[in-house]
Amino acid sequence: MGSFLCMNSVDPTEGAGDDPNLIIDVEKVLAESAWRMFRITFGKIERRFLKRKRYKIDVPMNYFHFEEVERKMVGRASRLKDGTTGFKQNGGSKSLLAGKTMANSDMTSPGQIGLKTEFNNDTDEKQTYTFQFEKVRTASVEVSYQKGFSIGAKADFSIGLPKVLGDGSIGVEIDKQLQVTKARGEKFEESLKTAASSDIVVSARSRYVASVVMEERPLLADFKIVVEMSMPAKKAPIYITDTKTGDVIFVRCVKNLPRMFSDFKDIVEKVTDAEGKVRPDVVRFKVEGIVDGVQLSTHKINLYTNESMSAAEMAKMEKEEEEKEKEKEKEKEKEKLSSVPESEELINFKS
Repeated sequence: MGSFLCMNSVDPTEGAGDDPNLIIDVEKVLAESAWRMFRITFGKIERRFLKRKRYKIDVPMNYFHFEEVERKMVGRASRLKDGTTGFKQNGGSKSLLAGKTMANSDMTSPGQIGLKTEFNNDTDEKQTYTFQFEKVRTASVEVSYQKGFSIGAKADFSIGLPKVLGDGSIGVEIDKQLQVTKARGEKFEESLKTAASSDIVVSARSRYVASVVMEERPLLADFKIVVEMSMPAKKAPIYITDTKTGDVIFVRCVKNLPRMFSDFKDIVEKVTDAEGKVRPDVVRFKVEGIVDGVQLSTHKINLYTNESMSAAEMAKMEKEEEEKEKEKEKEKEKEKLSSVPESEELINFKS
């Protein structure tokens, strides 16, 4: 390996102006800084003949640590697209009845998918019927971000999806974590299989109704994440190698991260210590974007029996039970929020 020069002086082009890019490529910014410093080591005439493609710039990312330090998510008003929930439904639903034909009615509505099956026994003896139901549902959530950072062509941050409540508001409980790795955002899909099978004994001259209700809840929210980039060793090398000889001929020693990213004031924040001094080994990136999709809720099976009850009365009973379930869910959420200062529409996590 040939000799090389380690430079840690100030780059004269750092802080020269604001970059219009809203997504910073951290690796590219550091590589460009090393290249500019490398060019300074040559005279004006030599620079004219300096060819970038002859050299390889290596930014070892193991010298940098990225950690999420703050997260906020604010739900927008729930909306449905074209009167639907945006679900792609796969598979089918089936109900089998032993010895009798039954009446099926579709219960699908915006936000809900279901099936209602009537078991009518018009004989003088009790009858046993078989109820079976099976359905595969698929939903997707898309995470896109308009401000933030990437490492090369990849993103590196996670999103905690909150649970959407029955009234469409965002709860405190985190439903699942999504790891975003693509620089312009990412689409995530999930599938849920719902199945039920049961023998139903229907009394003489009676009618039983079995219903399966599966809820789908739209999620639309703006998120803001703060990710801290630090140098545990207080410095980090960037290597420039001559591709013809394979020798490392220049090393740029990064010791001041705020200076490296001084052109990106809208995205990068400085961090101060207890005395109010700017820390040279740390910066923070603001990541902002949108989560848009649908969450799959669990299913519920209801069984009603009353030969004298009309269809309208039965539908009213079903609706009342659904409202009771939603009220119970709201009460549980209020108990969780009693120790959280933000409103029901705001999630705020800080390390």
